[in-house]
This record gives sequence, structure tokens and C-alpha cells, in this order.
Amino acid sequence: MLLPGGGRWIAGLAAVALVSCSTYPLPRTVPPGQIRHGVVLHYIPAAYSVRLGVVERVDVGISSPAPTGIDIKWNPIRGATDIAINPGYQVVPPLTLGCAARVGGTCDTLPFVNTFRLPVLWGLNLHKRVSLVGEIGPVLVASEGNIGFLYQAAVGANMRTGRFALQPMIQASYDPAGAIPSDLEVPKFWVIVGASVTWGHGPVLEY
Repeated sequence: MLLPGGGRWIAGLAAVALVSCSTYPLPRTVPPGQIRHGVVLHYIPAAYSVRLGVVERVDVGISSPAPTGIDIKWNPIRGATDIAINPGYQVVPPLTLGCAARVGGTCDTLPFVNTFRLPVLWGLNLHKRVSLVGEIGPVLVASEGNIGFLYQAAVGANMRTGRFALQPMIQASYDPAGAIPSDLEVPKFWVIVGASVTWGHGPVLEY
């Protein structure tokens, strides 16, 4: 291994951020036939996302490259308070720690990490341009034949103006049984701070 200790810890921290990454969607779905774009910003490469309204109160989302995923969102409760169910799949690409080009070095690539999410999204719409938002739910993690659960919750604020919106978020994750591969040497509990910027249809809510 070329980057023992600190190098593996850094790679583990990056992988944790990737596993934690979501597209931070509002519970409110995009209307049928309309599109909303977004970029999620962490201290890792940003993920681009696009959401497409399918039918009333149902939309689908795709994100890439870090991580790459697809999800579907159903928004059965809509008003001053919004509730949505947002199941989805994400794959975290391998992270390379070392390179054989260095003297005595070998390439050390960590495995793919697949995640299956089932979060419940909520939104408290304080104003047509401001909402408190959050999510909570389990994440099934599968990698190299190992399967386990971790649990995530997030809270943030969505602020909208014109066709754009900004949504800072704080997300906490708990991995009680080591669902993430042990090679990454990550803690059982961690917190990620991020933000999303969205544009297109729908940033201003109408009740």
C-alpha cells in the first residue's frame, strides 16, 4: 500500500462524503414534462443532477459523476408542509490510493460501493421562497459481497429567487455494524456539510 494510515483515512473520508451525497431535492416534485437541474457541492467533486416530472406528484432524478445514481420521488402530501418518499440507487466509484509508477509502489484501488436509499423527505414552507427541509431514512450498502445498513438524517434550508435556489444542508450518518467496507477505516458516525444549487422549473412554490 502506498498511502498507509493518513492516505487511507483521507480516501475513507472522501468515500464517506460520496456515500453521504444526495441530490438534496425538495419534497415538492417537478410538474409533468418540466425539468430542474442541480449541482451538489461538497469538499469532493461536485455532482450534477437533473429531475424530470413524470406525472402529477412524481418525478425522477439522475445524478453523476460522484456518485452516479437514479431515484424516484413521490410527493403524496403537499401544502404548507410537504412529505415525499424518495427511493434511489447510487454507486460510488473506486478510489485509487497508490500508483505503480512510484518506486516500490503498487496500485491500490478500493472497491465499488453500491447504496440503496429509502429516505422520507419533509419540507416546512415558511414562505413561497423559503422552506426548512430535511430527510431521514435507512441506506442499504453492498460491496464485495457484504451487505449492511447505515442510517442518515439531514436538515437544511431552501432559499429561492427567480429561477434559482440555494439549499445548504447538514447530514449525519450512523454505521453501527460496519456497512461501509472496513478497508476505508471510517468512523461509525460522521457529519457532512454541503449545499445544492438548482435552476429550472419550480423553485418558487405555490400552494
